[in-house]
Amino acid sequence: MNSIVKKNLNIEEIFYCPHDDSDKCNCRKPLPGMIENILLKYSLEKKETCMIGDSIKDILAAEAAGIESFFLKTDYNTFKKTKDIKRSTIVNSFIELEYALKL
Repeated sequence: MNSIVKKNLNIEEIFYCPHDDSDKCNCRKPLPGMIENILLKYSLEKKETCMIGDSIKDILAAEAAGIESFFLKTDYNTFKKTKDIKRSTIVNSFIELEYALKL
């Protein structure tokens, strides 16, 4: 997913958690630690920040951090429980994402 995002959007840096769920670290989604660290590192305002995600964990992490989220639907992540992503803007393509982000 990271290479697809970099190819389609002007992204400077992509963050990820190197741990397993068993490590129980705060940076492992759906916990908000990674997002909170990014906000601090770049002195970002929550209202000016968003998460682009392709999993329910991405969306839940964004919600826990108090930032806007965009759920990018793909061939591999269709959810039957769309209520789980109710607070996220759902987009079907990078074109829709760019329009939603007003890039």
